[in-house]
Amino acid sequence: MTYRSDMDGAGVRRVARDDRGVSMIIVLIITTIVVSMSALALSIATRSLRSSSQHVTYERALHTAEYGVDQTLARVARVEPEDDYESPTGLVASLPGAAWPSSFASAKAERDYVKDLLESQTPQTSPDGQFAVIKPAGRNVVYAMSWLPNKANAQRSRLIKTEYLLSTYRPANAILTNSTLHLGGNASISGSGGNIHTNGDLHVDGNSVDVEGTASVSGEYHGGPAVSATEGDPNQDVPEVDPLDLYPRLVPEYYENWYDLCPDGSVKRPNQWDEEPCNGTAVVLDDWSYNGGTKTWSPDSDVDSDGVFFVYNGNVKMTSGGTAGSPLQMTLFVASDPSPSASSCTRQYGDLDVSGGVVLKPWIAGELFVVHRDLTITGNPSQRFNGIMAVHEQIGISGNTTIEGAVVAENACDTSGSPVDDTAGPSGQSISGSLSITYNLDLDVALGDIVRTVLWLEYGGA
Repeated sequence: MTYRSDMDGAGVRRVARDDRGVSMIIVLIITTIVVSMSALALSIATRSLRSSSQHVTYERALHTAEYGVDQTLARVARVEPEDDYESPTGLVASLPGAAWPSSFASAKAERDYVKDLLESQTPQTSPDGQFAVIKPAGRNVVYAMSWLPNKANAQRSRLIKTEYLLSTYRPANAILTNSTLHLGGNASISGSGGNIHTNGDLHVDGNSVDVEGTASVSGEYHGGPAVSATEGDPNQDVPEVDPLDLYPRLVPEYYENWYDLCPDGSVKRPNQWDEEPCNGTAVVLDDWSYNGGTKTWSPDSDVDSDGVFFVYNGNVKMTSGGTAGSPLQMTLFVASDPSPSASSCTRQYGDLDVSGGVVLKPWIAGELFVVHRDLTITGNPSQRFNGIMAVHEQIGISGNTTIEGAVVAENACDTSGSPVDDTAGPSGQSISGSLSITYNLDLDVALGDIVRTVLWLEYGGA
């Protein structure tokens, strides 16, 4: 019997051609999908890169405008409260109060008015671009506009308005710390402001501690009934303690009685408008000594120089100065260097160590010690202090010290190897011994300022 195939040769070839056509279509579809996805990925990457670049440029424009605001606020802070700061010609626009509108119809009207005025000014140059600033007389506001890379070829500009309030600090507590505090011995805290607050824990060691006011703790209280403390209270604001920030604010008023004690062992008298220490005229201070190996300044046993002493990038060890009948009158700033590493708790210097029968009262009203790192005090019955003691890191006070004033510890850092270890339990941040602190809410000192900044929308350059 003979069977005939259902598909002859021509049919086989036709099916093969059809299969190749389908394969080609599939390949084209896949290729199209791959190309589309690649194009999409490239587009996303390009947009991300552009967005990142725009963000960086935006931040630089904002930084440049804030640079101008910071310069102006530094000058505002130098002026006595009863005198109004006027923008000097050549730095920023100088406008009498009468020239400034009493009000604006809207935020846009204010923005447009300021923008036109700033664009008419001769720009100043900063590391990232150019800027102009206006501080209207009689108003606590500064306007600044930036141009990147410069005003003539602006690719990006930024206008900001900063409303500011420069204020002094008035402590509400005899002791205020931002971290755990150990209170022991026969410590006595009294006066109308004889209060204690810590934003960490409070450990009271022993039953002889006496707190006349309130003891409030944001963390936990560990101790007996000698101190009635409340736990879980809200954190209280602790001012920023930075001697270098206070330098340009205070020098203009006190420069005639001001000594910069410099890291090379020299002593200089600042010029009235100096913004950084150790740029003034060399002077003789023959009752202080310097140890270059440890970068430590010390008053001599017969020290009698009064005034403001700003120790820059060094330490201070004080064992003598003043008597009960004739206190040594000084305000002492102990500053570390302003290097970037200093902000990451690696300061090498900036400690103050006081011992012996030192008797001090402040040269600048209420302002006794402002310390960049740690303050340690070991006293005897004749040791007396008047004013505020403010530290950037930790405190360690013991002995028979008598303080009429307040103690503030920002606890912003705990530099490894510094005199007071914030994690060392009772041997860490502490106030102990037969110490007496009396505070009557009578301090009003330069420690910080409040600045509120309002950002306005961005203007693209031409």
